[in-house]
Amino acid sequence: MWRCPRHGVESRVIDGRAGPVKEKKPPRTHWDVLRERRTIPELENLLRERLEILCRKRRIPIPARQRSCRGFRR
Repeated sequence: MWRCPRHGVESRVIDGRAGPVKEKKPPRTHWDVLRERRTIPELENLLRERLEILCRKRRIPIPARQRSCRGFRR
């Protein structure tokens, strides 16, 4: 089997022999890529830092104990 570059349709060779079947990998999500590069604690710290920056830009007071804005709690 091969995929037609012009139409994107799977086709067979004229003599009808099927080629080797390729194993398809599951699609990688954004989360999968993040998990390859960073640990959960690193992601939590990054999220907290970004939320603090966002809260400062929106002028939302951040209580020292909570360290997050509005509905974002740990």
